[in-house]
Amino acid sequence: MTQPPNNPQGDPGQNWQGQQPQGGHPQQGGYPPQGYQQQPPPKKKFGCMKIGLIVLGVLILLAIIMVAVSGGDDEGPTVSSGDESSQESTDGGDGDSGVTFQGKTDEDTAANAGDTITKDGVATTSTPLSVETNPIGDTLLCTTITINNESDEQVSFNTLDWNLQNPNGASTMATFGGSGPDLSSGQLAPGGQTSGDVCFEGDPSAMPGEYVVLNDGYISFSSARLAWINIL
Repeated sequence: MTQPPNNPQGDPGQNWQGQQPQGGHPQQGGYPPQGYQQQPPPKKKFGCMKIGLIVLGVLILLAIIMVAVSGGDDEGPTVSSGDESSQESTDGGDGDSGVTFQGKTDEDTAANAGDTITKDGVATTSTPLSVETNPIGDTLLCTTITINNESDEQVSFNTLDWNLQNPNGASTMATFGGSGPDLSSGQLAPGGQTSGDVCFEGDPSAMPGEYVVLNDGYISFSSARLAWINIL
């Protein structure tokens, strides 16, 4: 009877007939056993990137739609003069009554002092500038501002939203010290009205010419300004 040979230094996994046990690994040559299939390399995962691009595209599309809808609802500015006549802008965007001033841009709306400019449902009137003197003797130019909120949204107002451009083209901020109640600041509800004085430092006797009352605050966040022209 044949006995399996002793193999004290051999591979304990190798049987006495020199064959690899089932499921064993090759010992020489580095070749995989018959029937072994090499796994394909893992595919790169682009799922997260695709989802991110889709979300970004949806957000951009929504932003475009919102801008288009809001732009379609905006009304062109109108200028109403003292004789109650009204002229609406005809340039397709922000316009004016044909009045111009130094430094005026295509987006500005200009009117004569005392006229009413209505934009985005808010009607604003600036009376002609009057010369006043504050308690310390400085010469001031003051106008009475009246705001009627004819829109369906609350609007804010502030004295500091107003500037005065002198005949040299330099603008100065509003100051306090006039004889009448100041415009101050606050929120104006739909259908509400507020009125008050806005004053500026200036002396038309020393610098006669064109003075422009400017507002760029409560109407919108664009660069469009409202302007009232005074010749002093």
